Amino acid sequence: MSYALVIDDTIVTTGGLPVSARRLDSGAWVLGLRDADSATQEACGWYAIVDTARPDDTATTTHDQLIELVAGVPTVVWTERAKTAEELNPPVSDSEKLATLLAALTDAQSLEEIRDAAAAAGGN
Repeated sequence: MSYALVIDDTIVTTGGLPVSARRLDSGAWVLGLRDADSATQEACGWYAIVDTARPDDTATTTHDQLIELVAGVPTVVWTERAKTAEELNPPVSDSEKLATLLAALTDAQSLEEIRDAAAAAGGN
């Protein structure tokens, strides 16, 4: 589970709970914060982050994750954005290049066709 440290209605940091923290209301130290109940954790400013489902991507859009306060509670929020050029045209893996080369070589009839197949598959 992830947590957010919230002070003055601002998310200061996110991550795991510290071992100890000071209560915001009294300044008293709380040892064993990870084993404390949620009310004690929240009194120290640490709130469990509410997770939300990631929306499905489309052919041209994806979603970036943010942690924002929603009604005072740290919550995962997904922001839609256009895919980058790299996301739209991901690099071809070596195994995909090899499969393309092998398929072309199966039909090759000459040395020139073999060279062309290697060039098309990303070889030299």
